[in-house]
Order: sequence, then C-alpha cells, then structure tokens
Amino acid sequence: MTLGNKKAAVLIIGLIGLWSLVLFGLPGVRLALGSILLFFVPAYLLLSRLTLSIGEKIVFSLFLGFVLFASVAYWLGVIMPFRLAIWFSFAILIGAGLFLRKRKRSSLVHGSGGKA
Repeated sequence: MTLGNKKAAVLIIGLIGLWSLVLFGLPGVRLALGSILLFFVPAYLLLSRLTLSIGEKIVFSLFLGFVLFASVAYWLGVIMPFRLAIWFSFAILIGAGLFLRKRKRSSLVHGSGGKA
C-alpha cells in the first residue's frame, strides 16, 4: 500500500467516524469503527495475498467479511457460547490473514518456491 493509499484509507475511516459521530453520537462511532475492525480487516488481510487492485480488495473484503465472519461465528457458536465464538472467529480470521500475508512476503523474498 503506497503512502497515498494509506492517506486515503485514513481519510475515509475518519470521514466514516465523523459521519457516525454527527448522526449517532459516540455509540455510532464505536459501532462504525468496531464494524470495520470485525468485518473489514480480517477479510482484507485474507485478500491481501491476491493480485487485486486496492478498490477490488476493499469491496470484496466488505462483502466477504460479513459472510465469512458471520459463518465462522455461527458454526463456532454451535459448539461453544456465542460470545466466546465471536472472539474465537475474530482471532481465527485475523490469524489466517496474517499467516497468508507473512507467507506471501516470504515467497517474494525466497523466489517462486521452485515453480518454473
């Protein structure tokens, strides 16, 4: 992610926070930023391994985040208390995203991994 993209991302998150604050007060800001953290970030980390543009990653991660997080939380909620399942599903998705991101970086450093 380039510096311009990072500034744009921070600006967008700031505008979402400001819009939520104006319309809904502090609970709205907490809800908006919590939703970004729970739904967007794990899916974005998972998609960071793919060769998509930043815009495609953002759109796909929004939709994938809602579906993937809810599915994992539901199925874990079948075998454990639901509040605990939410935390475990968040940890699983963040861990998977960071693992794939680290794996991508190591494959860039070490070459193509023996593929011709």
